[in-house]
Amino acid sequence: MRALAAIALVALLAACAPGPHRGVPVLQGQAGVPVVVLMPVDVELYEITAGGMVEPKGEWTDRARPAVETALARFKNSRGIGFRNLGGVGDTETRDLILRTIRLHGAVGQAIAIHRFSPGQTLPSKRERFDWSLGAEVAPIGRAQRADYALFVHLHDSYSSGGRVAMAVAASVLTLGRAYIQMGRQEGFASLVDLRTGEIVWFNRLLESAGGDLRTPEGAGRTIAALLQDFPR
Repeated sequence: MRALAAIALVALLAACAPGPHRGVPVLQGQAGVPVVVLMPVDVELYEITAGGMVEPKGEWTDRARPAVETALARFKNSRGIGFRNLGGVGDTETRDLILRTIRLHGAVGQAIAIHRFSPGQTLPSKRERFDWSLGAEVAPIGRAQRADYALFVHLHDSYSSGGRVAMAVAASVLTLGRAYIQMGRQEGFASLVDLRTGEIVWFNRLLESAGGDLRTPEGAGRTIAALLQDFPR
């Protein structure tokens, strides 16, 4: 059972009402069929203790990562687009660039989820148009990978400990159901980035009801299917 991470960002994401994402009807490739490189997935799982502390769980993350990657591979094989995995990242400089870009995407994606979809949080400069970018730093990735676009996937999830579950049950019994210990949700979003400009040309966030348990192949598959269901062709 998931428990709500006690951080303001997750609370804001939880309050987001469903809304449209940016989409492009046709992807444009420099050499005909567009090439999309799959960036390493940003997956992190946490446990919520009985006292509400949020603790990273490496064992759970290690189970979730290959499950998500397998789901992405199935998605990739189902599309008539030139998907490819990231390659040639053996040197330190390239690895650092990839890690910086993934962290940047996480920060920008969180900003989009808040300022695009949260009531009253829309930025005046972005009210009439979807205008978000990772900047020129992504251009070397496109050149090195010979790719037109990059697909970024960000999935963070939290699950309650046995003590947390017991506390919730006891609180409910003692207060005749009036006490409520908040349960959590996945924080998930994906972006398609034009590697020539850094522009985010498509973005979607995961609604809580659509996701599954990332620690299982079935749950990871359901999550990826929901997150990428409207991916442009």
